[in-house]
Amino acid sequence: VSPVFRPMGDAPFVQHGVIMYLDELLGKGRSAVGSVRVFGTLCSVDLAACRAVIEHRGVQLSVDTSQLVNHFFSEGKLLQFIGEFSMDSVIGPILRARVMRDLDGIDLEMFDRALQAKREFEAEAMGHR
Repeated sequence: VSPVFRPMGDAPFVQHGVIMYLDELLGKGRSAVGSVRVFGTLCSVDLAACRAVIEHRGVQLSVDTSQLVNHFFSEGKLLQFIGEFSMDSVIGPILRARVMRDLDGIDLEMFDRALQAKREFEAEAMGHR
């Protein structure tokens, strides 16, 4: 079973991306393999190789953009990617993106507070099961 599709009855479905900061994702290493949602500022892009590099809080991640079509990449933009994270034995940590969206203009302080509240709620809800 691939990390993207998991059987649900007879029909497969696409896993949602767990929201993670780049430092959290890379800190977990191999244990973080799976569907994730990350964001960062686009540092560089190589259209021929279908590779981009994003950065957030001093941490960088390589992104495979081969599944993204009709997207315009502009260095310096704040972007969010949803995809599958893995530790490649040759190129290291990489996100194979299947969704990209522009986050320019988002209030990152408010995003941080909302994510913290979401995590606290989920931890509390899991504690009551």
